[in-house]
Amino acid sequence: MFLTKQRGLSPAEAGTAMHFVMQHLDFANSNYAEQIEAMIERELLTQQQADSINLDQIRQFFESPLGLRLISSDNVHREVPFQIELPCHELYPDLLDENCKGETLLLQGVIDCYFEEGDGIVLLDYKTDYVPEEGTELIRDRYRVQINYYARALELLTRKQVKEKYIYLFSIGETLEF
Repeated sequence: MFLTKQRGLSPAEAGTAMHFVMQHLDFANSNYAEQIEAMIERELLTQQQADSINLDQIRQFFESPLGLRLISSDNVHREVPFQIELPCHELYPDLLDENCKGETLLLQGVIDCYFEEGDGIVLLDYKTDYVPEEGTELIRDRYRVQINYYARALELLTRKQVKEKYIYLFSIGETLEF
């Protein structure tokens, strides 16, 4: 605890705090500072975690076209765990020999957010990663497989079509569509 106070939160810890806040915010109440203060009072967040949250980034997200769509949805789901069974060769194509034949792997994850609109599901993943200048394609490539597996899992869970897939980059206020 002493060392943590001295050095501050790591980027991963700050990202976890941001995901926690996004999971628990009441979208109908735009006083995000008040809501975060209430999370501290209820001991859901430490002061240090709360200090790592950039309220301007949250406001910017909710003022974006995607954020406005999320707020207007009557059916929003956050932090949805999933697990799907996949053929071994799908994840490890080089292992098509007898050792992998017929074997399956269990893929587990947590979907940050999805919301429903009349014609399908919109999948949303938040990222707090640092994005280098001109680096959105790097981020897109890094997370393409992940977002596609999330969509696949979501369709299996809900039996509904994922019509759109997005990653929102808090650090630069940009939305990537897949």
